[in-house]
Amino acid sequence: MNTSDPDIARWKFIAKHTPNQTQPVIVDVGANPLENPPFKKLVETGLCRVHGFEPQAQAFARLQETKGPNEDYENCAVGDGRTHPFHVYRQSGLSSIFSLDRSAMQFLGRPDRPAQLLDHFAVKTKRLNDVNLAGDLDLLKIDAQGAETMIFDHGTDKLQN
Repeated sequence: MNTSDPDIARWKFIAKHTPNQTQPVIVDVGANPLENPPFKKLVETGLCRVHGFEPQAQAFARLQETKGPNEDYENCAVGDGRTHPFHVYRQSGLSSIFSLDRSAMQFLGRPDRPAQLLDHFAVKTKRLNDVNLAGDLDLLKIDAQGAETMIFDHGTDKLQN
């Protein structure tokens, strides 16, 4: 963490002057570290905790290497609790339990190279309702390439508060 960053200094000031009973919990579904999430500075200053999920082995390994004391990650996909095929594409942000729709990509004028299928494997998904958190879920960030409805449908207990 860059302690000379003025944004970090502001967040630390807020943390010091904002008494909180519990540390808010962010659940990050599809935590692939392609870029910093918008809540990164909150995590770095200890204003919240992140419990993330990433099924891709290389992306999960990067998360494990760079995580701080307020971050926990699981190497799994969130969904309906059943086993699904997981499709890994050259551009890892496209990877999903669903196959890419080539006609949609052509319509959008997207290049083929990032959508090259590199691997596929079976992945057992975990229901959001079954996730063990250190507190209530306060914010849910999902980047699951089409599985969002499945995650919501199997997370109603966690989302009710």
